[in-house]
Amino acid sequence: GKGNRLSGHWVIPVGKKTYRSDINSQLQIKDSLRLQAAAIHVHPFANALSIVDKTSKKVIFTSHMTNHKDKIGLSNIEQYCSETGIWLYANHEYELVLEVNNTTAIPQDMMGSMFLFFYDAELDAILKKQKN
Repeated sequence: GKGNRLSGHWVIPVGKKTYRSDINSQLQIKDSLRLQAAAIHVHPFANALSIVDKTSKKVIFTSHMTNHKDKIGLSNIEQYCSETGIWLYANHEYELVLEVNNTTAIPQDMMGSMFLFFYDAELDAILKKQKN
């Protein structure tokens, strides 16, 4: 939007850096939504990926990553799943915040994304009706 391009991959310099990206246009929240789950995809050297509510200045949740100690790669990425969920609101602003630490001597490829899953009351009603 507004002539800005989003890239799925970019190159990070050596050392620690934080990247922030507004996600309101992707969320397109028209009413309050309850976030039930998130699947996280990042590349090695990522340390944490968070959804931040910029309006309330609160972190919605953070996924932490564990990088291998003796080679390049990830040994664990925390996912998010909750039956009660977390509410996101149409009148709030949200962003993704990615913290990285390139521990090599050269620039590295990076990616950080979240696939978000929200409660859908309309779909829930259809599924309950099909059960009966």
